[in-house]
Order: sequence, then structure tokens, then C-alpha cells
Amino acid sequence: RRNKRQSLASTLAHNDETHALQIRAQGELQAGSFESSKIQDDGKGGAVIVWQDERSGIYDIYAQRVDKNGTLKWGATGKMICNATGVQNDPKVDPDSLTGGAYIVWIDKRNGNYDLYAQKVDSSGNILWNNSGVVVSNAAGSQTAHDIMSNQGTNGLIIVWKDKRNADYDIYAQKLNSSGSALWTANGVVVTNAVKDQLNPNIVEDNSGGAIIVWQDSSNGSFDIRAQKLNAAGIKLWTPMGEIVGNAPGDQIQPKNIPDGKGGSIFAFQDYRAGNYDIYVHHLYTNGMVTGIENTGSSVYDAKAYPNPFSESLLIDLPVAGNVNLTLYDISGKTVALTKSAYQVDLQKRTILLTPATDQMNTGLYFIRITGESGEAKVLTVNYLKR
Repeated sequence: RRNKRQSLASTLAHNDETHALQIRAQGELQAGSFESSKIQDDGKGGAVIVWQDERSGIYDIYAQRVDKNGTLKWGATGKMICNATGVQNDPKVDPDSLTGGAYIVWIDKRNGNYDLYAQKVDSSGNILWNNSGVVVSNAAGSQTAHDIMSNQGTNGLIIVWKDKRNADYDIYAQKLNSSGSALWTANGVVVTNAVKDQLNPNIVEDNSGGAIIVWQDSSNGSFDIRAQKLNAAGIKLWTPMGEIVGNAPGDQIQPKNIPDGKGGSIFAFQDYRAGNYDIYVHHLYTNGMVTGIENTGSSVYDAKAYPNPFSESLLIDLPVAGNVNLTLYDISGKTVALTKSAYQVDLQKRTILLTPATDQMNTGLYFIRITGESGEAKVLTVNYLKR
């Protein structure tokens, strides 16, 4: 239900290509040359959307913020983030929860190769770093397939990507502070440079200023899943080439992380061990050990979600009353907005009504992280069916 005088930003995915459409008050859909859009909760009940935009004849990066009422906050046609020479594409966005703004990272071809650049905007859409962005990496070869994570404790961000500066694809990472300065080695620290290709990195915070990174590794012939933990200084804390966390027969690909609230993560991946791709989920502890999702005896671990699959709202049942925090993630590890901006729920009863912003969701697998008062966490897996 929205004010008929307002314009809305909406994203539609079709055949692996994402187009942005503007929905006018009359209901008219006006298509444009907008692709590769990403959306992220802004922490205030709204969202920040980024996309690659061809209105100038070549792809540039644009962004828009939509508040909880559907009002466009950064102008009717969005905020231009970068229009440097050459193509800019595949933007990623993560909120800056301390200032209400956002971090945006994209692939940039201004120098001929595929490099990575970043920008920070405040809650009003004002550019805070260099007008054309700051360099994340412009090493030889290409830097692509990036993932980003804002670091809530230090007001900066960490970026991870696949890198072709050498013969095969390796995984590199960089940390930027709140001013856009690189804190780790120029052009990134090596996460892994094992033989053969390392692909599809995905990153989450570790609660200590560092990160946990998972990726698919082909060094043993088929694709396996490996993981590495970096501390706040970018130093590896686990096995130099990464811990093997998924190596069943057949390929394991496309790993996605969400934090477990204790310095570890919950990660899901596609697995071909049975002759077709299924979804598996593991718990990766802060020490690099991996198990299935287990019951530790805490009250939140007895939580249940229903109906499952769901199409509108979910009910979360706990065995005892108490204060909990709820966060909904999609399969890529990004948060999904709820219809209420406050996620903290004071349970007078033992049932919580959870109503996601389903207009931002597509049919598929989602995760609900429930964190109790003492920090214990449980992750529930649910399926959403779009009507």
C-alpha cells in the first residue's frame, strides 16, 4: 500500500540479467538500460539499491535510497556514483550502520583492465570519497567477482575478490577505513593462491574487525569449498591455503556465508554428490572446525519456524519468553528488510510474528538468525514461495 503520487524503484530478475524499472503513479512500467541491480536493507526499514546504468551510452554506476514508505530519497532518477572513462559495472552495496549511508564497490575498466573501485555515500546520497571512487585494486590482470562486508565496529569495509594477476584465479582481500584509505597491502592481501582456479569468494564479519571468507577451490580436480579467517590486520589465522570445509564426491560450488554471532559463520553451498545439485548447510566455528547445524541446549536452539514454505508471514516459536534479535538473510548472505525497522522483540508470549518485505524477495531458500540475550544463536532454514 503506497501513496499513489509516489514513484517506486523496483528490480526484476530475468534470465540471469537484472533490469530496473520505474513504476509511475499511473502504473506504467518504463524500461531502461539498467542492469546488475543489488538491494540492501538500510537499517531503517528502507533499502539502498545500486545498478549499472547506460543512460550516457556506456555503463556507469547509480544508486537510489527508498525509505520504508516507498519514497525515493536520492532524486527521481537516482544518484550518479561513478561515470569515469570506460565501463563501470557489477556494483555491490552494504550499509554503513554507524552513519546511515552505504558503501558501494564495482568493477571498473577506466584503465583498460578490470579493476575494483569503491565509494561511500551518506544517508542523503552525498559522495564522501574521491568523486570517481578510490582504488581497491588495480593490479595487473583482472579483479572481478567481488563481495563486500561493512565492518560495523570500525566504520570501514572489507572487500574480497577473484584475481587474475597470476596464471590462475586467486582470492585477494582489502580493508578500507572510513576515509577510504587502504589498511592492508596495496592491491590486497593473498587469501589463497593455491594451484588452479579459486572462484566465487563470499565474506562475513567475525566480530573482531576481521572476516571469514569461503570460496570454491579446484586445486584437487573437482570443486571443493575452502575457508579462511583474516584478523583485523589482514593476517591469515587458519591453514595457509584455507581450511577444507566441503569436499564430498562431485563438485561443491557457490558457497554463501552468514555470521553466527560468535565469530564463526553458517554457510550453504550447492553440492553434486548425489548426481544433481542439492543445498547443504554447515556451521563453521571461529577455530576453523566445521560441523552440521547442531543443538547446543540453549533455548533459542529449540526455535521453530512455520509455515515452511511460506508466502507472507512466519511464526517463530520459542520454548521460553525472553528478548531475541531476528535477522533474515537470502542465499547470498545479504539481509532482507522486515516490515518493522526494530528487530528486537520483547516476548510476552513465546511466538513471534515475522513479516519480511516480500516485494524484495524471490522464490528460494532463506535463513533466519535468532540471537538470544546471552549471545547464543540459532539459524533456521526456510523456503519462500512468491505469489
